[in-house]
Amino acid sequence: MLATTSPLLRTIKSNCLASSHRRSICSSTQVDRDADVDRSSLPIHPVQPRIFSLQDSFYKRPLPSHLISFSSPAGKTLFREAMEAGDMEAYWTLAEQFNTQTEPAYCGLTTLSMVLNALSIDPKRLWKGPWRWFSEDLLDCCYPLEEIKKHGITFDQFENLAICNGAEITSFKSPTFDEDFFRQKVREACKKGDAHLVASFSRGILGQTGDGHFSTIAGYHEAKDMVLMMDTAKFKYPAFWCHLPLLREAMVPVDKLTSQPRGFFILKKREDCATDCDKADATWSSLYHQIQDTLPRVLEAEASNLTTFDDVIKTMLRHIPTSMEQCYNKQDNISVLLQGLEKTDLYRHIQEWSASLGLTPNELKMAVGLMLAYPHQLYRHLPSNLSRLIIDRFNAEQLPDIHSTIRSIRSEMLRHNHTHHHHSHAHVSP
Repeated sequence: MLATTSPLLRTIKSNCLASSHRRSICSSTQVDRDADVDRSSLPIHPVQPRIFSLQDSFYKRPLPSHLISFSSPAGKTLFREAMEAGDMEAYWTLAEQFNTQTEPAYCGLTTLSMVLNALSIDPKRLWKGPWRWFSEDLLDCCYPLEEIKKHGITFDQFENLAICNGAEITSFKSPTFDEDFFRQKVREACKKGDAHLVASFSRGILGQTGDGHFSTIAGYHEAKDMVLMMDTAKFKYPAFWCHLPLLREAMVPVDKLTSQPRGFFILKKREDCATDCDKADATWSSLYHQIQDTLPRVLEAEASNLTTFDDVIKTMLRHIPTSMEQCYNKQDNISVLLQGLEKTDLYRHIQEWSASLGLTPNELKMAVGLMLAYPHQLYRHLPSNLSRLIIDRFNAEQLPDIHSTIRSIRSEMLRHNHTHHHHSHAHVSP
């Protein structure tokens, strides 16, 4: 049975509703995306994006009274008491990386980059100058940043990006876990400090403006049953303490766009420290290990937007691991293979519109070869007509000078991968 609502929580909820009414909070349809582009003064169906002037702009928002600012005297007391109890171990590495998101809809990207850096995961690709470091702009491997700037990311997209960039992540969606289970996981994360917990929740339930949001939990105060939220939208709200039962309730509302619930994630550093962009010691087997963790999930999440062959190919090309080139460089007779791939109908077809993808001619040839070698099970989440079209089109590319090599690459991909599956563990409430 799920935990019952306490008198304190009922009072807080009542205050949230009153506060929400006074501020005329807009219920955004972009749920599970950061709603910190404040829409309270926008028309319900705007024809075009509004250009704000200084007169109708905002400088911060007042924090609801039942939430306690981290830097306030009460917030400092909670921090000191939680630290003395040993429940602030997650805070230190997160504090070192605590950033303000650079776009109103970047809460998911900023929170994820903050956690990846806190876990000391090497992105294995350049950030600026000679330095390797995670930033929001570096998390463009799965979804276009221009789209994320407009809409943010969903629960599933957050998970995909974490996997793609070297984290071990476990997701828990409401209502498959209860308050006690959530509290247990918060305690573990905050006491050990070797993993970080990210919540996906509705701001409206907390009495804040906006709706869908992502935030890390950096500490836990057991006596008050409160968690410290490291909110990256610092231009709007500071880091704050929140009652755990209220945060659990804020995970319940369903995303109106995806019809999926919210929940939370636990992220750890993967033992192999491999990312999709890790070029060190890349093999076809390790590359496929990464692909089968991400591509089927992406295709499933984007299924409603994939209606044509080109839609699917463009999505697949955006998720080609950069370790691909390292794998090809180990391949015998690579020049012969690339020449053969250049003759394929698929290459010639994609070449017509590939400029927007930012791929060089050789990278495009390699990507075509990789897609031709993909095992068919990667398309299992596509509509049957599209998956059949993809398979038929790919099978038609049976040119003699590449067929045996493509088949060999597919065999290498599947080597040692038959027993690998990704599971998202969920706790079922009794």
